[in-house]
Amino acid sequence: MQTKILPSRQALVDRIELQFAYGNNFICLISEVGLGKSYLAETFISEKFTEHNKAYVKATRSAQDRHLIGQIIEQSFSNPLIDYDLTIVENFIGLTGESIEPLLIVIDDAHFISDDFANELFQLTESYQGQIRILLTATRQLPVTEAINMHIEALDQIESLTLMKMYFSDLPSVDEPIFKAFIEASNGNPQLLLAWKKDNSELQVAMQKRSRQYKVYLLLICILILIGLLTSLAWYFFDNKNIQTASVSNQPTTAITIEDVSSSKPVDLTAKPDKTSGQPEQQPEQQPEQQPEQQPEQQPEQQPEQQPEQQPEQQPEQQPEQQPEQQPEQQPEQQPEQQPEQQPEQQPEQQPEQQPKSLTGNEWFIAQPANYFTIQLMVVRDLEVISQTVENLNLDNTHIFEIKSNQASLHGLTYGLYSSMAKAQKARVELPATLLNQGAFVKSVGKIQQQIQANN
Repeated sequence: MQTKILPSRQALVDRIELQFAYGNNFICLISEVGLGKSYLAETFISEKFTEHNKAYVKATRSAQDRHLIGQIIEQSFSNPLIDYDLTIVENFIGLTGESIEPLLIVIDDAHFISDDFANELFQLTESYQGQIRILLTATRQLPVTEAINMHIEALDQIESLTLMKMYFSDLPSVDEPIFKAFIEASNGNPQLLLAWKKDNSELQVAMQKRSRQYKVYLLLICILILIGLLTSLAWYFFDNKNIQTASVSNQPTTAITIEDVSSSKPVDLTAKPDKTSGQPEQQPEQQPEQQPEQQPEQQPEQQPEQQPEQQPEQQPEQQPEQQPEQQPEQQPEQQPEQQPEQQPEQQPEQQPEQQPKSLTGNEWFIAQPANYFTIQLMVVRDLEVISQTVENLNLDNTHIFEIKSNQASLHGLTYGLYSSMAKAQKARVELPATLLNQGAFVKSVGKIQQQIQANN
């Protein structure tokens, strides 16, 4: 969808307005597919004749004439009674008589409507001279001899480049072979021109090659960094392992020397002065015998003596002293001071702010400015149809109003709220295709307020 318009296309929109001013009330825009006739019609209905009531209908291959009649009448009147057995002219006469408020009707893709319905539309403009104006877009000429047919031509090369510069900021040079061939192959079709992609140019191909090279370089750098980290970690664990093995290997030698010293002391103390001459001869024989005997005897004696002495002394001293002193001092001091101060101050301030009152339904529409616009999606009798539509299409920012027709309640579904007709029309085009095919159109909030107040 285009969001900008060329000067030549804007001039064509102004020419359509002049044709209506000259008294030609039935105009048909004719062009091939993709030249922008639908966009011109949408621009015209959004910018021109702002004081008119407007109806926008998009014809499809499967849509019947009676379906189009219903959409046009529903968008033109409030609470209309439609007789599908009558023509559109007879329905308008039955609803309004001979006078009607100024009305602008736009029918897109009018080449799908029947020839009889096209003639009925022309008769409608003749019946209400100057009050009803109809603009149609089609790919062929309709069988209405009195209609004003305006043909849309393709863009030339300069306009094609101007259009692409509106949407693409980094276009290649005009002499670039691929870009030049693309412009020539488009034949001035805006739809094809706006399908240009950056990867169609050789410059983009070169950039992709450079980006690949950068990625390869970054990958190599990351691999080198990982290898360095792995080698440093391996060296670190290897050094720690060597230190641990060295310390383990040194432990048994020191234990033996301590045991030798401890075992030599009782021998010297218990020896009598008369037998000092026999000690040097007995020492080398007694040392290898005493070492294996004393090691298994001393280890089981030391372990049970140390464990029961250390554990009962540490546990009863730490637990009863720390727990009763910390818990009763912290809990009663913190809890009574924090709770009464925080609760009474926070509750009365937060409660009135958390319960705002919001308007819904007819009250919401009455509260909005009358000069604002919204998009009316449908008017049905059953609310379940509206809820299913909103749920299936995942719509938000929707509102529902209720009116009465012949003592029967009708429910209307609208989408969004906009300060101008142009903004609302732009948002309407972005709606899902199913809603556009069903005849979603822009409607003023003041019109809805009049319908609601008419029921009261």
